[in-house]
Amino acid sequence: MPVPRIARLDVVRHPAEPDLVHVLVADEAGTIGTGETHGHPAAVAALLGELGPALAGVAATPAAVAEVTMRGPYGGPRGGGHVSVESRAASALDVALHDLAARRAGVSLAALLGGTAGEVTPYTTCVDADHDAVWSDPAGLARSVAGDGFRLVKAWPFTRGGDHAAAAERVAALAGQGVAVAVDLYGVLADDEAATVCRLLDPLGLAWIEDPVADGRDTLLADLVGRLATPVCAGERLAGPGAHAALLDAGVEIVHVDLAWCGGVAMAVEVAGLVRAAGRRLALHDVSGPVTWAASLQLAQAVAVPVHVECARLAVAGRYRGIAEDLPDPRTGRPPDGLGHGLELAPSYLAGAVAERVV
Repeated sequence: MPVPRIARLDVVRHPAEPDLVHVLVADEAGTIGTGETHGHPAAVAALLGELGPALAGVAATPAAVAEVTMRGPYGGPRGGGHVSVESRAASALDVALHDLAARRAGVSLAALLGGTAGEVTPYTTCVDADHDAVWSDPAGLARSVAGDGFRLVKAWPFTRGGDHAAAAERVAALAGQGVAVAVDLYGVLADDEAATVCRLLDPLGLAWIEDPVADGRDTLLADLVGRLATPVCAGERLAGPGAHAALLDAGVEIVHVDLAWCGGVAMAVEVAGLVRAAGRRLALHDVSGPVTWAASLQLAQAVAVPVHVECARLAVAGRYRGIAEDLPDPRTGRPPDGLGHGLELAPSYLAGAVAERVV
């Protein structure tokens, strides 16, 4: 039986979530898949609108649509590079199509990908009040995180030109409460600052140091990795397997991938294969929304590598519940029940959103 073709594609934006774009793809049989991306929403929506006519009547599969998105002005170098508007649009489409394919098959996304129920470690990242607490009461924050059932928390108290010694003391207080701690440096520090901060953090027994240098500084990154006892994590702002392979060559222990930015599920699976071959670990980044998080939890069940899955506990308890229904417990690392990635956009969210039909 031939695969149903794309019958409709809607680009959905909501005024309460100005950085989010959702993509709803329906096939001829009426099955709908949902994707999501984050950042540069107007440009992403415009690109999807331009791309829409080329997708009309295309088989509703990730591979068929990927062939279209890589043509002409829509695509980019296969080897990869920095996250772009194109990679964001491709990510949203790919997640939606994988969701659709799993729903059409009557299985979860994890099962569609050949789920293996591997080693998954959920962690919470510090946003909003939790970020404020890193500065005001790091020890109390650690106790709160532990009391909420998380064993790992990520903080980011360092700024370019800031008081690095004081920030390191806050990290030490956070790490002194029996909770594993990772520190994100965001790749914003000057080269000498990055080296100084890494020396301050290395004795603290952290879970990892994230993005100590800017993307593309692979020689400097390799030098830092070689001098640190603490694992290094990098890659969230990269798209394509070649860019992530360079991190492995630099000795990075934990390769970071964002399903809403990297090109989607298919690209993340390819990167996971490189990580597995190198005997390293994978981390799945989430700053987007509940769909990206749910798809990440599904993917984590289907790759035979140790995976760290990020969420922000305050976002899950707050804004995510206004976007989607039936969110899973973020402390377990288990994906939602149900077909596909397991989530549906909330009717109240869709009611307040603006949907542009591009197919």
